[in-house]
Amino acid sequence: MSQSLIKKTQSYRISNYEKEKLRNNYMGVYFLEISLNFIHGCVFVLSITLFVAVIFIVMRNYWFKCIHSDDFAMIKFLEMISE
Repeated sequence: MSQSLIKKTQSYRISNYEKEKLRNNYMGVYFLEISLNFIHGCVFVLSITLFVAVIFIVMRNYWFKCIHSDDFAMIKFLEMISE
């Protein structure tokens, strides 16, 4: 009787250990999933920010070229009229 009781308690301890091990593995996987989601969100936000910054820089250069070319054309036009 005592041998069967020892076996039952040992199997109970093993199953509790296995449950704790699985619980720890699950928490590790959950933490990994949260970390990967956070990293993915950061990469997404940074890529959109970079895209907007590149568009802003390209458009700013384009508008500066247009403004300067218009100023140059206006100066030439005024010189032509004043002559």
